[in-house]
Amino acid sequence: DGEPVAAMTRSSDHWLTNAAKGGETESFDLDERATELVEKASDAVGGGMLGVDLMEVGVGADADAAEGAADDYTVHEVNHTVEFKALDAATDVDVPARVVDWLEAKAAALADGGDENETEEANA
Repeated sequence: DGEPVAAMTRSSDHWLTNAAKGGETESFDLDERATELVEKASDAVGGGMLGVDLMEVGVGADADAAEGAADDYTVHEVNHTVEFKALDAATDVDVPARVVDWLEAKAAALADGGDENETEEANA
């Protein structure tokens, strides 16, 4: 729902960087720009529990403003089916527990006759 829970990088010598295909993962601290893109991507698809993949734009430090900043990103894809085994292993965040908390908050909001999007604690 637009609030990042955890983030990781994936890298590989091969063009496939999936952790399941041997890609190396590492915890990643989201900066302001990455967080902004995650929030916008989530809003664009109506929120929910999502995996938002960002890619570095790759422009050099000497690029002009039209090309983007050297530390800029673009949204590569937004996944509504989230695989978080590698994310849980790469970070200090208990991702499964956060998922359960999010689901419980959504269910409680609906049980109370409200909209699941009305509760602040439902964000994950």
